[in-house]
Amino acid sequence: MVKQSCQHHLSRRLLVTPLAFITLLFSISVLSANSGILTFEAQGVGNYSGDEWNWYSHHLHDAMQKPSIGFDWLHRAGSGTRDWGYLSLQSRLAYDESAPDKLKLQVYNAFLNYKSTYFDAWAGHNKTALGVNSYFDNHALLMPDNTMSGLNYDRDWGIGLKLNRQMPEVNLSFSTGSGMPLYIGDNYLLAGRIAYGDFAKDDLSLGLSAGTGKTLHSMGYIVMHNKQPLNYETVGIDFAKRHYNWVLMTDTLYGKYNNKSAYSSLFRLSGSFLQEERLMAEAQVNYARLLGKSTRTFSTGLSYKLNADISLRGLYEFEDVNNTHKTILQVYYQKALAY
Repeated sequence: MVKQSCQHHLSRRLLVTPLAFITLLFSISVLSANSGILTFEAQGVGNYSGDEWNWYSHHLHDAMQKPSIGFDWLHRAGSGTRDWGYLSLQSRLAYDESAPDKLKLQVYNAFLNYKSTYFDAWAGHNKTALGVNSYFDNHALLMPDNTMSGLNYDRDWGIGLKLNRQMPEVNLSFSTGSGMPLYIGDNYLLAGRIAYGDFAKDDLSLGLSAGTGKTLHSMGYIVMHNKQPLNYETVGIDFAKRHYNWVLMTDTLYGKYNNKSAYSSLFRLSGSFLQEERLMAEAQVNYARLLGKSTRTFSTGLSYKLNADISLRGLYEFEDVNNTHKTILQVYYQKALAY
C-alpha cells in the first residue's frame, strides 16, 4: 500500500521544478571557459478577438508570447585548448492573466550540450526530434506551427543525440512528454528524425520523423486530462527550401493520439524584402485534428526590423471551423552582450 501510494505520488502529483538543473548549469559555467552571450529580451504583445483585447498572442495558457521581460544566456564550456560544448538558458517574467498574482516565471531552453567529433549530446529542456520544430526557433515569432496543435512540443525535458555526419543528419530524443513543466511519471516521448540537408547551412532540408510514447496533453504550464498520459504515435515529413529571398516550408505529423486519428499539417510561404531583409511577409495554412476535433487556420503576417534591436510584428488569423478572427500585434526588443 505504501509503495503504491509513493508511485501514485511520483507519477501523478509531483511537478518537479527545474531549479536544481539551473543551479547545475551555473555551477558548470563557473568551472568552464568564461565566454558567451547574454541577451536581454522584452516584448509587448496582445490580440484583438471578439471585440476584446487580450494580453497574449494565441491562447491564454500558451507560454511563448505574453508581455514579458527576460534573458537568453549562451555560455561556451571548455578549456583553453578545446571547446567541449555549451550551456543554454532562457527565462522571463511574463504577465499572465490566469496566474494568481498575474505574473509567471518561465524557464525554458535550459540544457547542457556536449560536442564531440562524431556527435552532439544534450540534457535538459530542448527541442524534440520531430519535424521542422527540431531545428527552427520560433519562441519570439507570431506565426503558429505544429506545436500549437498539441501534437508536438515547442520544447521538452529530456536527453538527445545528434550524429555529426555529412549526410544524412540523424537526430534522436528521449523526453518526458510533458512540454514546459518537468513532470515525472509514466509519461515519456521517444522521437527521431533523419534528414537530408541542414537548412541553416544549405538553405534546404528534407526530413522524416517518427515519435511514440505516452505523453501529457499540456499547453504552457497547464497539464490537462487530470495529468493522465495519453498514447502517442506519429510519423511525419517536413521540407524547407530557401530560394533567394523566398522560403517555402511544409511540416506534417500524422498518427494516433489517445487511440484516435490525429494530424497537424502546415504550408508556409515567406518573403524577405528591403535592405538587410528588414521586412518579411508570410502566409500560412494549417490543418489539424486532435482528440476528435478538427481545425483549419489561415494566417498572414508582417514583420519589420526598426533597427538591430527592435522588431514590430503583426498577424491576422482566421479559423473557419469556429469562424474566429484574430489580429495580433507585437513589439519585440533584444540586446546581446558578449563577454
